[in-house]
Amino acid sequence: MNYFLFKEISHYSNYILKYKINYFKASLSSLYIIRSHKNYFNLLNRKSYNNNFLIKIFNRYFSSTNNYSKKNKISDFLFVSNFVNKSELKNKDRYFNQIIEQLKKENKEYNLIYRNLDVKNKNHKINKHNYYILNDKFKFFTDIYYLIKILNEIVKIIFYKSNKFKSKKKIIQNLFNFKNISSSLNNLNHVDNLMKLTKKLRPKKIFITYEGYPWERMLCKKIKNYDPKIKVFGYYFSVMPKYTNIPLIRLKNDFDPDFILTSSKFITELFKNKKFPKKNILNIGLNKTKVIPDNKKNNKNINCLILPESFDDEIKYLIDFAKKISDKKIAIKFILRLHPSIKDKIYIQNIKRYIGKKNITLSKNSFIDDIKKSHLAFYRGSSSIIEASSQNLIPIYISRLNELSVDVLYKLEKFKPQIKSVDDFLNFYNIYQKNNKCLNFYNKTKIINFCRSYYSKTDKKIISKIINMPVK
Repeated sequence: MNYFLFKEISHYSNYILKYKINYFKASLSSLYIIRSHKNYFNLLNRKSYNNNFLIKIFNRYFSSTNNYSKKNKISDFLFVSNFVNKSELKNKDRYFNQIIEQLKKENKEYNLIYRNLDVKNKNHKINKHNYYILNDKFKFFTDIYYLIKILNEIVKIIFYKSNKFKSKKKIIQNLFNFKNISSSLNNLNHVDNLMKLTKKLRPKKIFITYEGYPWERMLCKKIKNYDPKIKVFGYYFSVMPKYTNIPLIRLKNDFDPDFILTSSKFITELFKNKKFPKKNILNIGLNKTKVIPDNKKNNKNINCLILPESFDDEIKYLIDFAKKISDKKIAIKFILRLHPSIKDKIYIQNIKRYIGKKNITLSKNSFIDDIKKSHLAFYRGSSSIIEASSQNLIPIYISRLNELSVDVLYKLEKFKPQIKSVDDFLNFYNIYQKNNKCLNFYNKTKIINFCRSYYSKTDKKIISKIINMPVK
């Protein structure tokens, strides 16, 4: 996707979404162009890791969580978080732990709802009295009603006066595709189920992840319709690539959080520059991994960590690039670290077969252990490159021909290797070896300092201020 096409598609999608915005239009997933990657433009490009359609239908209408109806404990604070596999349920929450720890220090009660993003949609059990796994069961006749409302919104969009937009035809096609309609139905039911539990817990302050997905804006609207006094805090915790769209767009009409929480000064400034109320943008920071000693210089082989996003085409693109380098028989070993959301055993086995007998190992270690033994890191849009590069790994962005960059380290273009082909990498590799596995000192310092300062330290004072903020 080139720059002009991205700008036109995102601009027109934003226009459609904001023009006479209503709740059902806000549910249309394909209107949410999060960033420039093609998988955010066309839902058809997104591969599902659980392809059993019958299991999906059964889970949608008949499954429910064991602990959904346990006795509810009312609290002023509610967190809506995510987990992608059951092991995360035993650990501290990876998004809101710094706020939760401050609540504990101040002896304040809270509740937490987990959105179950496990691709297998298993019926997990959780024992903590104030933690809930969302019951995302749907109702058949409600779905029929919602389907009519969705189709009605799409039909209205067809008749918008927009001859000047060349991309209208493609956007309409995206709206009518099955994945968009299914995803939009999911958004509506998902928010219904979140609100059902929220009403039981009766919070005064609600903290949600804020990444640019429809359910976030829809939940804001539903909460304000239910009780305008409730304050909603949306936490943008991840990286922000150069061509980011919908997270930086204000929809207004109660579809935005009251407060935007950020993890860095860099991202805070981006929101302030996009007409969000400056006083309502608060940088609370992020819990970060401590710096680990760099003792890899004596390793004979150069280890390169591969850090793809969760998209199937992104995983295979980076594998293919590593395969081509492996064919050159140079002294480099690759470690593929899949996105933490990928736990489906069948898919992982398919990836192993796709790798074949090439010099690529599928990691079973912790991220820190992989970092400790690696020198380089291949990446594209993955936020994990920030932590990897902060620990002395050299970031190597593998670009694609005729694409708009998805590089999360675009600010460092002048200081890191520019790799567009296998030959580019081989030239870099030869120089890197001659320099005793070192990058230019000035460039390396720039990379490390940028990545170590990308996320701010947890600001306990701001968090305490948020906790004790009066609610009118």
